[in-house]
Amino acid sequence: MTTTNYDDVVTTNGSYCYKVASNCENGGESQPSNEACLNTTISVSENAAESANIYPNPTNNKVMIEAAGITRIEVMSIVGQHIYSTEVEADEFEFDFAQYEAGVYMMHIETTTGSATKRVTVVK
Repeated sequence: MTTTNYDDVVTTNGSYCYKVASNCENGGESQPSNEACLNTTISVSENAAESANIYPNPTNNKVMIEAAGITRIEVMSIVGQHIYSTEVEADEFEFDFAQYEAGVYMMHIETTTGSATKRVTVVK
């Protein structure tokens, strides 16, 4: 038995579907396998949302997040615990840390053109 690997070079976003068949030593070919499909995203620009502003930072309660075309905000503790998530359709969003303990938090900001993760320090 011979094993052959195939690497597909994907250059555009899209859906790619594959079927596999084998060529037998006697010249025959097997029936194709079931189709396997996957959707690919070549890249999401991390720099597109890097211009996002979060202020004041450090804060003792509310922060303002400003970025063009915000679509989603996620807040995680420094150890990765997910504490807040919401869909947004705006260029600014206010988040209140008043109910959370002092510490360092990560805010993941998704926009129509990319995403960025920023650190916010909460002091009490």
